[in-house]
Amino acid sequence: MYAFIQGNAEIPVIHHRINKGSERLVNPDTELYFLAKCFPFTFMPAHVWDGTKMIWDVPTDYNCVVARNQEITFSEYAKQLTKINPRFMSHPSLKFVLLNIKNRKSLFGQINYELYSDDGKLPQSRGAMIEMAKRQNDADGFIHNLTNRFSSWSSRTTGTPQYWWSRAGELRAFVDHMLSHAGTSPLFFHSGSAAEYYWRPLHRLLCKYFDERGIKDYAVACQFVADGKEVPQKYKQVVHRAIIDAPHIINRFFVLRTESWFSNVLKPVYGIDA
Repeated sequence: MYAFIQGNAEIPVIHHRINKGSERLVNPDTELYFLAKCFPFTFMPAHVWDGTKMIWDVPTDYNCVVARNQEITFSEYAKQLTKINPRFMSHPSLKFVLLNIKNRKSLFGQINYELYSDDGKLPQSRGAMIEMAKRQNDADGFIHNLTNRFSSWSSRTTGTPQYWWSRAGELRAFVDHMLSHAGTSPLFFHSGSAAEYYWRPLHRLLCKYFDERGIKDYAVACQFVADGKEVPQKYKQVVHRAIIDAPHIINRFFVLRTESWFSNVLKPVYGIDA
């Protein structure tokens, strides 16, 4: 992609990386070509019509120049993106990034709606909330009540812990109905979750990866987990940063581990073909 852009003087170099270690927080809602910067080989530039002339743009990016004038929600955009070309759905991590952004937008939208539709009972800024809590006779009770309200609001947003706790109650009710009233055994439910801070084989792989790239502090920190030892306090943040800086390895490891679980355990042992 870099060579393609450099080889054509008419194409602006828009596929530059978001610099690591930058103090500037990147907002996916406002950062131009956010997805193209994160996935430069998936979101390709094209010559498009902006209404007056042909310009170079990345039409598949949500935050591109031409598409900014179109009224489309991020959920609608993500749904269409997964259909227009197989390369988007086949990417190992793009689908999770899209879901995370969608859930974040949904959560913020839900909380903002509840705040501004509460007849002015709740302040709309952090400082105002702190001052309001100080004026309460029972400040602890006020904070507890406010926390419960936020938990209730977020339970309607897909992907939040409160959402899954609500779904767990529905699942228990469904299983009880199947056993007590339908006279059949419950269905088999399976969900996978990554334990990237505890998988020893993963950290053995990370040790080798960081050691070959000369990032010795990351390699040393991951070695504690790989050996099954308690991570010293001074290395805990190093392990956290190492995991953040190697999402491609962790994602691929999780995919292969899940595929192995289905093909080597569920299918031959339990006869479950998913």
